[in-house]
Amino acid sequence: MVFVYLLMAIIGVAAVIFTIQNPDPVAVSFLHWRSVSLPLSLIILLSASVGVVVASISGFAQQIRLRGKIRKLERLCAGLSTAAAPARVEPITRSGLSPAPRTPIPIRGGHPMEATQFIKQEHDKAKAAFDKVLHASPQQRGQLWEELKPELKLHEQMEDACLYEPLARDGGSKDARLSEWREQHHKEVQKVEGLIEATGRMRPDEAAWLDKIKEVHSSLETHIREEEQDIFPRITRVWDEGRRERAGTQMAEMHSKKVGRIA
Repeated sequence: MVFVYLLMAIIGVAAVIFTIQNPDPVAVSFLHWRSVSLPLSLIILLSASVGVVVASISGFAQQIRLRGKIRKLERLCAGLSTAAAPARVEPITRSGLSPAPRTPIPIRGGHPMEATQFIKQEHDKAKAAFDKVLHASPQQRGQLWEELKPELKLHEQMEDACLYEPLARDGGSKDARLSEWREQHHKEVQKVEGLIEATGRMRPDEAAWLDKIKEVHSSLETHIREEEQDIFPRITRVWDEGRRERAGTQMAEMHSKKVGRIA
């Protein structure tokens, strides 16, 4: 930018010098038109200005044509992208809501999501689903609960098979808390399963049913806090990132297969 300003200043100075040194008047003729006598320097400067204007208009027209071609190519690329990835039509459940999409292998920053991050993501989904059940009308909450129950069961199976069972085997000698956690985890899961089983003997429009769901919710919230605040930091000290990523991939694949069967 400084170079452009410097060049413009040099051209301006040259034009002034040229004007001062060429004051001689000349007569200009064009077809049947003849001008009065004008200084030669003014005639040349006017001609140069006309040339600049014509060149600018030509460049502007070329730019408009290029923009039109770019827009045409962008539309073509968008059409090819849409054709290559057709939309997937989800079936409608009895509650009138589309089921959750199948979970792909989670990717974060170009790498598979490690196990503890994957479980935290599943925890967030479960919390959101519980919130819907607790705030739904008596006519809707029963169906929402029936859709959530298999997800809770699947979550427990993924944790045990892909994380806590191999951790008890690999990390138990390094961390006594982890060696004991699998058994404690089983006990907490059995408690929740008992509460869930009790809901099956009640109607969703009963106050007792909603109280039982709140009890399940409270137990799971306590369990989640213990996992995320105590157990997960211990896992990161026992397993390196590569091992946690393998466990995360296994859980994602297991989730995808099970959800496909449920849907």
